[in-house]
Amino acid sequence: MHKYKQYTRLFVFSIIAFIFLFPIIYLIVFSVFHSDTGFSLMNYYKVFLAKPDYLIKFWRSLAMCLMIAAGQTLFSCMSGTAFAKYSFPLKKFWFILFALFMILPIQVTLLPNYILLEKLKLLNSWKALIIPAIFSPFGTVWLTFVFQAIPDSTLDAARMDGVNQLQMIRYIIVPNSKPAVITLFILVFTET
Repeated sequence: MHKYKQYTRLFVFSIIAFIFLFPIIYLIVFSVFHSDTGFSLMNYYKVFLAKPDYLIKFWRSLAMCLMIAAGQTLFSCMSGTAFAKYSFPLKKFWFILFALFMILPIQVTLLPNYILLEKLKLLNSWKALIIPAIFSPFGTVWLTFVFQAIPDSTLDAARMDGVNQLQMIRYIIVPNSKPAVITLFILVFTET
């Protein structure tokens, strides 16, 4: 009776997997089979070798996504540390403002970003896409909560050893919260 349930469960999950994988299978099969010629890799030849425009655009967008993810992770680590471990005037107000900016739809920030980038003379360039995305508030808010879990005694001991602020972030805070920082990088990369 136990094996019957196991085989039934395997059969049901195989059908569900096939249903979910069917679009991918369909895409692959019909990309190499044509109704007139049968099996042919000509479509792949056209995209990858005959006209390499697609690959150039792919590598450019990949580089842009990596720059955005790396920049946002870097700035989020620094600002998250500031919000989590240091006190400054109106700290709670600024943090609440960051959290409120997270819930704003992107359409609200399009016009101010356009005006700012126009005044900085960065329109029609990669910088116009990268710079606003680097300063997204999500990473700062999230890493603030993660960095608050690091004991202050560890940072005090590092200060007594003569470690400066950037060394503290690089050698103490980021390694102690490496899974969160890597997850932030992956989330930002997949979003962009």
